Amino acid sequence: MPVFKNIGPFVFSEDLVIVDTVTVDGTTTGTPVNVSGWNGTFTLWSRKEDAAPVYSTSFTVGIGSDGKLTANLLLVTTSTLSDRAYWFSFRRTDGGQNAVVSEGTITFMGG
Repeated sequence: MPVFKNIGPFVFSEDLVIVDTVTVDGTTTGTPVNVSGWNGTFTLWSRKEDAAPVYSTSFTVGIGSDGKLTANLLLVTTSTLSDRAYWFSFRRTDGGQNAVVSEGTITFMGG
């Protein structure tokens, strides 16, 4: 079952780096899960029930043992966003996995 999160606010109309830390208990203070070797996607929708995403990209894993998944949103994408909340998910897709790790709202505001 995915962990629900509210993240942001971020300023749209600039390049952004979105970082999600996966922990054993799903809290911000929990023990990080080793995400080494994970592959997957970060997806952004206008609303949760929308079929077509606003944006989707592969996430990256740096150290791995720190539990951090990183997604880059480029200016070309963020410049089309509005001052409001969107729905996002980080989905793991490697090694037979196909599961949403975290999802929730991500808020953008004008800069």
